[in-house]
Amino acid sequence: MACSYRFLDAISNPNYRKAIMPIEPTLMELKGVGFTYPTGLTPALANVDLAIYEGEFVGLIGPTGSGKSTLVQLLNGLLQPTEGIVLYRNRPIGREISGVELRREVGVVFQFPETQLFEPTVFDDVAFGPKNLGLSRREIERRVFKALEAVGLGFEEFAHRSPFSLSGGEMRRAAIAGVLAMEPKMLVLDEPTCGLDARGRNELLEMLATLNSAGLTVILVTHNMDEVARLAMRLVVLDDGRIVLDGPPATVFSQADRITEMGLDLPATSVLLRRLRERGIEVPTELFEISSTCEAIVDALRRRA
Repeated sequence: MACSYRFLDAISNPNYRKAIMPIEPTLMELKGVGFTYPTGLTPALANVDLAIYEGEFVGLIGPTGSGKSTLVQLLNGLLQPTEGIVLYRNRPIGREISGVELRREVGVVFQFPETQLFEPTVFDDVAFGPKNLGLSRREIERRVFKALEAVGLGFEEFAHRSPFSLSGGEMRRAAIAGVLAMEPKMLVLDEPTCGLDARGRNELLEMLATLNSAGLTVILVTHNMDEVARLAMRLVVLDDGRIVLDGPPATVFSQADRITEMGLDLPATSVLLRRLRERGIEVPTELFEISSTCEAIVDALRRRA
């Protein structure tokens, strides 16, 4: 079993964990939110109450059809609730703040964002959003430089390359840089590692941990329980359009029967540790980092020797 994900060093740092604990003020809040599509017979979301705090790293999980994609679109104003209200910094969306304004503050990265790359150079692609804001050339260059560096694509090496000459992981990060160049306060990602190889996944996850440790609020939507268990300090679980669980990963995944009944997987470390306990090996079951899981197993086996 491999015990050396580079991004784990970042997320095990106490300063990183402190940075992503829920703190005031509230960045976004949903109160009694429901949404029914015009052609839908049942609500996609029903009576959702949810607060997102500045600096959090929240994992949003749930089975297919649970309402995750609908919630993502409500978070950046692409949809308006049919019931309840969504507030950004206590301002009602659609009333005191428009969807256009909101999307400058809340960046969304949908699945396979690299398919939206179209400019001749990486610089031009990342600069597309800031140009549409009417910013000066100097400000655009500053934002592009900052965004590329943030995603691990050095400006000198990548800015003037064709985006179509990049690897899959590099293209994904270039697309994310285009969102970061808008300088959002919150980044929402829908299955960002889908289709990437192991190296690309680890690099992207390390990047998200670094961005969050620098203060960016991150919402990660994923079916990969290993990723979300290691990165998020809080999990929100949707099922049938409702929030059914909300808390730290250890608390949420302790509800193993409920999680599996929804058709969701448990993190691989949880499965392994639970099976060891069933065989009489006294190990904790709430560990998600590979390195700490390895250490716990070795310690338990030494005690039995």
